[in-house]
Amino acid sequence: MAEEYMINKTYYRTILDEESLLHPVRSLGHAFFKEQSEKGGNLASLRFAQGEVYYYHKDLEAAIQKWQNVNNELEHWAKKNIGDAYYELGWLGEAETMYTSIKSSDPMLTVEVALQLVSLNEELNNKDRVYQFIRTAMATDPDYPNVTTIARTIYEGKQDWENAVDLAAVEAMRTENLHWFETLIGYVNKGYTSLFAPSYFEHVLVKLYELDESLFSQLTKSLWHQYQESLAYLSWMELVNRIFASLDTTQMTDRRIVLDLHHESYLELMKGNYLVKELRPVLPGLLVNWLNISPENAKLFPATAMLAWNDIFPSTIEQLLLQEAEDIVQRLKTDVSLDDVHELLQSLLNWAETNQINIGFKKEWLISQMTERDKKHLFITGASRRGKSSVMNAILDETLFGEEAFTLFVHSSNDDQAEMIEITEEGSQVVDDITTLTENTLVDLKWPSRHLKELGCSLVSSPDFSQYVTQENDRFEYSNVVDGILYIIDGERPMMDKAILEAETIASKVKHVPVHFVLNNVESVDEEELKQVLKGSLPDAQFYSYSSHRSSDSLVDFINVHFTFKSNTTKQISRAKLLYFIRESLTHLLDQRVSRVKALESNIAFQEEMKESFLELERELVEMREEKSNIITSTYRLEKEELKSKIWREIPVLLSESASEISDDSDYTTLHDDIDVFMNNKIQDYIEINVIPQFQASLQKWMEDTHEEMKETEDFLISKNEWFNDKYKEKKVNLACDFVIFKDWKRDINRMTNRMEIDEVKFMNQLKPTQFLLKSAGKIFGNLQTNNQLLFKQYQKFIENGNFEDVTGTIINKIFLEFDLFEKALKSDLKMSFQESVDKVIDHKEEADFEINKANEKLEEMRKSPEYFHDPLRIFEVRLLQYEMMSE
Repeated sequence: MAEEYMINKTYYRTILDEESLLHPVRSLGHAFFKEQSEKGGNLASLRFAQGEVYYYHKDLEAAIQKWQNVNNELEHWAKKNIGDAYYELGWLGEAETMYTSIKSSDPMLTVEVALQLVSLNEELNNKDRVYQFIRTAMATDPDYPNVTTIARTIYEGKQDWENAVDLAAVEAMRTENLHWFETLIGYVNKGYTSLFAPSYFEHVLVKLYELDESLFSQLTKSLWHQYQESLAYLSWMELVNRIFASLDTTQMTDRRIVLDLHHESYLELMKGNYLVKELRPVLPGLLVNWLNISPENAKLFPATAMLAWNDIFPSTIEQLLLQEAEDIVQRLKTDVSLDDVHELLQSLLNWAETNQINIGFKKEWLISQMTERDKKHLFITGASRRGKSSVMNAILDETLFGEEAFTLFVHSSNDDQAEMIEITEEGSQVVDDITTLTENTLVDLKWPSRHLKELGCSLVSSPDFSQYVTQENDRFEYSNVVDGILYIIDGERPMMDKAILEAETIASKVKHVPVHFVLNNVESVDEEELKQVLKGSLPDAQFYSYSSHRSSDSLVDFINVHFTFKSNTTKQISRAKLLYFIRESLTHLLDQRVSRVKALESNIAFQEEMKESFLELERELVEMREEKSNIITSTYRLEKEELKSKIWREIPVLLSESASEISDDSDYTTLHDDIDVFMNNKIQDYIEINVIPQFQASLQKWMEDTHEEMKETEDFLISKNEWFNDKYKEKKVNLACDFVIFKDWKRDINRMTNRMEIDEVKFMNQLKPTQFLLKSAGKIFGNLQTNNQLLFKQYQKFIENGNFEDVTGTIINKIFLEFDLFEKALKSDLKMSFQESVDKVIDHKEEADFEINKANEKLEEMRKSPEYFHDPLRIFEVRLLQYEMMSE
């Protein structure tokens, strides 16, 4: 009670009577005055009480003054009250200084001060100080009213789930109050405990089991599901095993949650996602605890799991426990859930897909067909194809089949539309003509049939009873995966002898599948004797005497009576089918490992061969490009230079011959220009008549020769395409010579030759001294008749003996300017024509190199860590063995 007075600032009530409390200020004033007048009076207590009254009347300054003068045992509380007054005034700094100055051994005061400092620092948004003082309060007195509730509120408000979880766990252990355990369950369900190691909760779980079994199951389930999705799952399982091994679970009242958790984890751990070395420390303990927790009627599953595990991994479970498990299996009726078996098959197929291990489309299709729960299959077989076809046609009321040698699935069509699909390793495709199908083909036929609808099953027919090859060295035995076998016995004696032998084979292979016989035209033998022989192997077999004259309805009635496709008796058959598929798939996957290694090694060798071949081809193409470029450019240059040489020889002669155009009666005043015109015309005629046709002809010949050169390149590339594509067994390489450049060249040559003309040349106006003098003389003396003879001779002499090298060079340069540029572009054009093929070869070479590296990495991974392949299959084998035990 005294503590409440101090906390609530009502200490003054302890020194005033009821009447004085009506006017506490006056009453305490009188008491102070009276006490002051007495020697040794207790003024400090009165000042403390006066401060409280002033505080409630909001006279905070007076209250502070009174408390500052308290120096007895109430001094620390007075300081705390001064801090409260400062806090009330908003003087947070002064308040904190006052609070932190208090050094008291009173736990209640220490907690109160700490809580005030928490509130103050919350306002200052000082997280570290808030945490410091709330921890001080809890460390001083964790049972102090609301102190842990305040701490929880603080942690949750700041979303500090680590401290919130730790608080809940610590308080749950300390107080054993179920409220804190429930709080902890809430945190787990919201995902706030994911960063905690599983071992953190060990003591909490053990304690909770002692206090409340139901809450224990809830917390265990929540943590279980949390860690199941994390990297700490195996650590959690080890902890769970340790906890349940230490608990006395014989008196558990509700085991359902815990049993479900063990079952779920067993299935999860056995999906092929963990290595054996990871499971060895976990699985045996899980199975032992599961067995111990299970009631008598639920012990079969963990007992068979324990025996199967120890069978694959010997000496991992104590012998006494194994003996107990064997006793349980002997004692209890064996049974396995169809869902569990189906889940195992699906897990195996998922694992294969995830690890890119090819089961094959055909086998996947067969598995999907034969394991679909609502589908039932009647296998129609026999030694004679003719007999099988007759019965199939009778059931379908249609003559569809003869003696085809392919495997056939016939389903009832829902929309009265027929459809035939061929199933291959690559996929499926619709087939229009049954005669196009080859042997060992797998066909899915949908056919509108009233009998199939009535039977509620699909028909399966295979060329050979015993097996069907889906892939190399891979047998698919239909007798293990159908829901019934209808064996057709033909009347010929050899066929009957074969049928008797096969009946014995069926009896040795098939335990749960009903087998019945159709006797087709057996008049030549003793029918009753034949039946007795067959019943010797299959005592439950029934017989139908088939004749083409009998109604197909009676055959369907026989099947309906003796094959119970629509009843629950097929559950055992379905389970056997699934177990067979799992066993076959495991064997296939193990074989696939060896095949995978061989395939990778073969691929590496092939890709290395291709890489070297492409590298050699790249070198050949580069060399060929240089060779063809040199040949083509040099032949072009030769043609051009020969023509240039001809022009060098002939133009000066043509120009010299122009002297004959001068006569003594020429007009010498314009003769200079007249000769220029004549020479220009003569040269242009020469180009058009002599140069252009010859150059066109030589270039045409050059184009033809060049085309032949490039045709050799094309033929070379075609041969390389064929060689590579034959190696790849597909049209992968397509190298080609670029003949577009020939169109470009032809266009350019036509353009250049068709405009082979030169601008007017001033032959007589080159302003050399002799030319200048003749020109001037003509202008001066041209009108003097007596001088004509002189000029005539001078002009003739000049032209006949003239040096026309410079002007000829000018003409040649003008004529061949574009042809010279064309020559310079030839090499780049030829390089471009080869470049696409060279680039493709480089791409193929790099692709081969990439495939080599990828295959080497995969091979290295497989060789380095074979357990990543083999361990999952061994785990699946444990589950398969367990289910086989439960099915016996």
